This record gives sequence, structure tokens and C-alpha cells, in this order.
Amino acid sequence: MLCINIVCTLSGKRHLSILCNQDNSVLKNNTHLNENKDDNNLLNENFTLANNLCSSEVYLQTLIVSVENNDLKLYVRSIIDLGSRRSYVSKYVADVMKLKCVGEQMVTHGLFGGLKRRENHKKYTIELRNIENNFSCNVEVMDQNKICTSLPKLKDPKNIEELKQLGIFASDICLNENLCLYENDPKEIHILLGADTAARLFTGEIKNLSPDLIAMNTKLGWTIIGRSGIIENDSSSTLMSLLVNDVNISDLWRLDTLNINDPAENQSRKELEEAAKEHFERIVKRDNEGRYIVSLPWIHDHPPLPDGRKIAERRLNSCIKALERAEKLVDYDDVFQDWQKEGIIEEVDPMQEIKQGQHFLPHHPVFKENSTTKVRPVFDGSAKERNTPSINDCLEKGPNLVELIPSLMNRFRVGKCGVIADIKKAFLQIGLQERDRPYLRFLWKDRGKEGNIKILQHKRVVFGISSSPFLLGATLELHLKNAPDHLKETAQQLMRSFYVDNCVFSVNTKKELARFISESQTLLSTAKFELRGWEHSPTEDKIEERQEDRKVPVLGLLWNLLKNTMSLDMKSLMKEDKGPTTKRKILSTVHRIFDPIGFSCPVTLEPKCLLQECWKLGLSW
Repeated sequence: MLCINIVCTLSGKRHLSILCNQDNSVLKNNTHLNENKDDNNLLNENFTLANNLCSSEVYLQTLIVSVENNDLKLYVRSIIDLGSRRSYVSKYVADVMKLKCVGEQMVTHGLFGGLKRRENHKKYTIELRNIENNFSCNVEVMDQNKICTSLPKLKDPKNIEELKQLGIFASDICLNENLCLYENDPKEIHILLGADTAARLFTGEIKNLSPDLIAMNTKLGWTIIGRSGIIENDSSSTLMSLLVNDVNISDLWRLDTLNINDPAENQSRKELEEAAKEHFERIVKRDNEGRYIVSLPWIHDHPPLPDGRKIAERRLNSCIKALERAEKLVDYDDVFQDWQKEGIIEEVDPMQEIKQGQHFLPHHPVFKENSTTKVRPVFDGSAKERNTPSINDCLEKGPNLVELIPSLMNRFRVGKCGVIADIKKAFLQIGLQERDRPYLRFLWKDRGKEGNIKILQHKRVVFGISSSPFLLGATLELHLKNAPDHLKETAQQLMRSFYVDNCVFSVNTKKELARFISESQTLLSTAKFELRGWEHSPTEDKIEERQEDRKVPVLGLLWNLLKNTMSLDMKSLMKEDKGPTTKRKILSTVHRIFDPIGFSCPVTLEPKCLLQECWKLGLSW
């Protein structure tokens, strides 16, 4: 048994301090965070940690500097931070000042607690001047969405009077804060001067204002640092820290907060995604035909992957029996024959010496009567024996693509004319490097006949492997980034419109529609991708010709082309079921509704509440 000794700092009892109701005033003070919209937004950005405290104010080295770019000159509130290796400028200032990007850099940020996070930053060179305009310097900075929360200014009358007597002009105290460039709050910080710049700014001149507060001179002006004597009882003090990782209430009950789980799990999802993308860009190649050749994104130090042959053989027999019952065995075999002719798969000599590992994928048929392909094979990358990993357990999955659907659907509704398409056999258009092919082998019997089992292996990316959507998305992104200049605009539109192999976009005119379709097909064809199945809203000259309402699927929803409306596909719920209503049936019904936008929540809440009541009553399935 694992024992954790936790003592509340408020009551001294054995529970977390945040769960204690001993001091209600502390809990009441926390409501101030919700009253300030801007501060709340910053907390959601996960860039700072703010707590309500009854303590003296602490001041950091803030000052006001002049930023010049061409003919534009603005005052910006800044901070000198020796805890940062690099200097930063907010993206807001970069946009307003129209700074010229001089490059990009991928940076690994070492965060509080030993956590790491990789981010890509644009680089700029800015000219800074002090308020007196007798010193200037060029500083290389990187962009950042938010530097930090708004920071307080010195307001102790005694300290301010002492500064005047010493003849110290502190720009952050003496200048009118409304003269500075800001987005929402005059106390915002938009430039951070790190250790790479601070060393050449310090003059060594220091004046003591009190035992805990000093004035430090720099070539850009005087700064104040330390603790004041004023006690803040009614307002919220902001504690700046290096904790810029995910500040989330759910972290309070995660095990890693108590440091009792594997440190490797502390890596953020963002970091793993960036590492997988970086590996992809380093390994990817193109063959003579223009096809992209990728490598599987293996997890570092993944457990040993067994060959999985036994489970593949068992599932092969079940697959053949299912095909024989459906009288689709010949059709299924024809798919493999066609793939072999097209170079999608290849036969492996069973006598060939295995120089490295191998893995066999089970497969099963999926029947689609309304499709041109009545039956197609689907490979199971999650198959595994007890106490052994599957191949999906050993591969990076990339980002959760379902999260992209709401924003995609919103952009789909922006233009007057919606347009959709999909890539024909998208995964099968991406080649695999030879060293990864043995891990994507499978078994088959010609026409299901008894006898020797054939060993086949994939030469292309496989549908059913968890990393395949990531590989397709990364390939499309790389291809579109390298689009020729005359197709750049369309490439940017495509980058915002793909969900796996589905293209979802909208335009405003018939001319834009024709251009988008033509240039999209031209652009993707050079990478062996074929955009097909085009559907779009009727243009103004065609509206009268279409009398019937026609619905087509769009990312799990139904799109009425004529009315230009979206709805849920309710066919699966319309099937009459005369059997008794059970907990299993309620659960199945709830999960049949695919609603990534969430507009059916008021209705789907009812069966979920009913299911909850079934659990409370202890009903069986």
C-alpha cells in the first residue's frame, strides 16, 4: 500500500488545502478571478499562476522603453527577466509595429518542475531606446502570444517620494501608463528582456529604498525590484513564476501532481506531437514519381513487439468463413490482386531470412452495398495477445483530430457556397520505407483454398494503424507548405480545410469555386493524391434547376445542398426494436448519435440521465 502524508496548511488536518473549508475568506477572495475578464482569459492561456494572497506587494524589474521600426515609434511596457535565456516580444506588438520576420526557430522551454515543451517562434530584430533618447540597442527577440499577466506598479507614497529626492526617474512609475501600447490593460507586459540581453544593459548602480526594495539602474532606465511595505488585503496579488505548463483544475487530482507516477508521462501531449512531426520531416522522402515515402513514428523505448502470427492465423480462418457466408470471397481476393498489381502490397518469400523483426496484422471484411467497392479489407492494428503490446501501442498517434471538427465546420459555414471532396485511397498513396514494411505483414490464401498460406506485406500506409491519420496529415501539410508561388493561396485554403482525407471548405462566388476545384486538383496530383467526389451548394444560376432536396454526408453530419443546412443522421435510431429495453440497449442508442458540434445536447442529455439512473439502481445489462 502506498501512503502519502498530506497535511492541510489551513486546518492541519489530513486533506489537501484546496479542499478545506476552514477559511471561507480565502475561498471568497478567489471569486475576484472571475470578475476580471482579461485576467480570466490569461489564466485559460496557461501562461501564469495567480493566487489571492494577503501579503505585501512584490515588484519585478519593469520599465517603459521606446520601440522603433521605420517611421513608427511607440512606448512599450517591458520586463527584465534573468530567469529567461531568450528575449521575447508579444505577437500583438509584432503585428502593430509591422516587424519584419528574420527567421523561425524551434525552442524547447524548460519549465518549472522540470517539465519541457517545444514551440516554434518567429524571430525579429527590434531597436530599443530609453525614454531620454540617449541610448539605443538592437535586440533579437522571438514572438510569444502572451508574455505574462498584467504586473503592478510601485504605489507606496513614501518610496515614490524617496525616488524623487534621490533624483531617480523610473519610467514605469513616472510616465503616464496610457501612453504605452497595450491591448486590454495599460499594465500589460509586451517585451521580455532575457539574460541574452540584460548583461549589456546593467550599469551596476543600485540605490536602497528599504531593506527589501532597491532601485537598479540600466542603460534603458531605472527599475524597481523587491517587496514593498504596503499590505494588500482586498486585491489580488499576482505571483509570477516559471510555471507556464497546463494550469488546470484537473491537475489537482492527477497522480503526477503528487510525483507518484512515471516521469516519462509528464511529457505534454504537445511535446510528443512536435517530436513526432520533427521526426517525420527529418525522415520523409519523395520517389521519382513524386510520391512521398514516410517512416512509421515509433515510440522511443517502446516494449518489444511480438510477431502476432498466431492471432493472425486464427483471425484469417474466421475472415474466410465470413466471406464464404456472404459469398464475397472472390471479391475480397480481387482487392488483394489489384493491390499487388498497383504496387500497394508485395508477396514475401517465406524462405527469405528475417534480418529484423516482423509483425502480422489480422484483417477482416467490411461490406458496403451502396459503394462501388462492395467489400474491402480492414486491418486491426490493435490486435494483441495477453500481456503483449499491439503495434498501435508502439506508435505515436499524433493529435486528436476529432477536436478539429468544430472549427472546420464553422469555417465551412462562413462562405456562401460550401464545397466538399475527398482523396481517393488517401492512405494508399503514401509509400513506406523498406525497413518498416516487415511490421505490416498479413496472411492470405488464394481464393481461400487450403494449402500454403501466402505472406504479403504493405508498401503503403495502412488504414487501421493508429499513426496513419497523423502521417497523412503531416504529408499533406508538408506538400502544401512547399506549393509553388502561383498556388500559395489555394494551398493555404487547403491547409485549413482537411480532416484526414476529407476536404471541407466554402467560397463566395462561382469563380472562386471553379478556381478552388481546379487548383486543388492540380496541386495535389503532383503528390499522387486525387481529389474526387466533389459536391457543392448550388450556385445562383443553378438554384432554380434543383428541385429535390439532396443530402450528402459531411464529417458525420448530413448536409442539405439545396437548403444549405446541417442535420444529424438519425437513420440508425429509426430502426424498430421490439425487444425489451435494457441498459445495454440504452447505452448503444446514446452512442449511435455522432454530434461533434454538440447542438443535440439538450436532447441527448435525457437518455444519458436515464442510463445514470440504471447504474444507481444496479440494473444488469
